[in-house]
Amino acid sequence: MLPHHRGGRGKSGLGGGIPRSTWIKYGAIGIFSLLCIKFLFFVDPLSVEDLLPFQNKTMYQFTTKFGTPRLFPKHAPLTVEHFEQLISSGYYKENAGIYRAEPGFVVQGGGFVHDKLSPLGNVQVEYSEERMVVLARNKDPLSGNTEFSIMLADNSAINAPQGTSPGYTAFGRVYSGYPTVVAIANDMAEGYLAKKNKDQAVTFNSIDTVSQLAPTTADLRAVSDAIHDAAATRFSVVMFSKTSCPYCKEAKRTLKDIGAEVHVVELDLLPPGTASQFQDTLDAYTGRRTVPNILLNGKSIGGGDEVEALHDAGKLVPLVQATGAMVKQKVILEVHNPSLNDIWAECG
Repeated sequence: MLPHHRGGRGKSGLGGGIPRSTWIKYGAIGIFSLLCIKFLFFVDPLSVEDLLPFQNKTMYQFTTKFGTPRLFPKHAPLTVEHFEQLISSGYYKENAGIYRAEPGFVVQGGGFVHDKLSPLGNVQVEYSEERMVVLARNKDPLSGNTEFSIMLADNSAINAPQGTSPGYTAFGRVYSGYPTVVAIANDMAEGYLAKKNKDQAVTFNSIDTVSQLAPTTADLRAVSDAIHDAAATRFSVVMFSKTSCPYCKEAKRTLKDIGAEVHVVELDLLPPGTASQFQDTLDAYTGRRTVPNILLNGKSIGGGDEVEALHDAGKLVPLVQATGAMVKQKVILEVHNPSLNDIWAECG
């Protein structure tokens, strides 16, 4: 005779004596699992890339006699697509350039002074701060096509919808080379060029598509701006340093001995917590987090050990000479530290 099962009757548990608390626990786990499955398969979750501090982005590099700013189109899908089609068509490669300069306000470029029409027609307004790229137009909201403006100040109030005007589409941002844009504005005659003076427009020597790591958060974007702005100064040698670092002092001494102009950014003089963000961003851009981090024309050549090795091998002087950063009489060690307002301007 088979033995009787104990506890099968007269118990308060569900399902053959299993305690109620066990059913509740596993039931909760099951419901949670179903919710997870629903989220994964029926909701569009954030991708892993969306959670990363830096992502590779497609940008457009405009080479001028003043330098090479890079524009990062984003935000406005129709306008970005329109702009990219203009780039692909070669519109800006001939009879186009920057023809308007308003220092502290805006620069504007395109084919206007050449009476160059858009091959793609117009695009409607989509929904600015300094560095933003805005599609220019006349009073007609649907007249935006080939002309674009780069903001040199926070012009959000001007660009925003007001009255019967729908405003202006901000569709991109200057990723690097912003000092070049400022230099263009300061060098050109203020205002619009007359069409008879179209040969004075700052032409685009070349336009290239590049892929570049770009920050995904406002605080890192402010740090990235500061790094790119430092690299775009008149100094071709830029050193990210700390005042207390003995290796930084030795690298400065070596560069001074060979007669190099050096633009120094002392990270330990920045606001608390900012130095670490600078180092994280430099690590993403150059593969080097530690200081000193020495850049020639925007590219890292390493730190103290690498500079000493190049110097011992007789290669450092030719490298620096090629950048045009040598001086005859004395070295300029310019220390540049962006103020708190400069660094966090976008984060407010």
